[in-house]
Amino acid sequence: MTDLQANVERGCAWLDEVRPRWADEIDPGRLAMSYGGRCVLGQLAQVVGRELGLETDDAVGYADVVLEGYSPGLACIRRALGLTEPLGAAMALELGFSTDRGGSGWAELDRHWLTAIRQRRRRRLGRLRRAVRRALP
Repeated sequence: MTDLQANVERGCAWLDEVRPRWADEIDPGRLAMSYGGRCVLGQLAQVVGRELGLETDDAVGYADVVLEGYSPGLACIRRALGLTEPLGAAMALELGFSTDRGGSGWAELDRHWLTAIRQRRRRRLGRLRRAVRRALP
C-alpha cells in the first residue's frame, strides 16, 4: 500500500464516521481531486449546501472546507461535515484530500478515491441484496 493510498483510507474512515453514505453522493464521472469543486470534499460540500438550502455551485469546494472561509453558509457546511473549524492543509494531506506530489500525485489520488468509492458502493449493494433476500419468503 502506498502512502497516498493509506491517506485515502484514513480519509474514507473519517468520512464513514461523519457522513456514512458519502460514497453514494460522489459523482465518479466528475471526480478530479486537483479541482476544488470536483474533489470529494468539494462535491460533498455542494451536496450538504443544497441540503441546507444554500446556493452552491462548483465554486464551493475543497478550499471552503479545508481553508478559512468567511461566509456563514460555509461554516454550516463544515459543521454538517463534523468540522468545528477548517480542516487545514496538513490534515487534508493526511486524509488523502490533497497531495504535495504534483501531477502524478493528483492522478494517483483520483485512482485511489475512485477505487474506494466503488468498493463502498459494492459493499452497500451487497448488504442491500442480502437484506432483501432475508426479507423475502
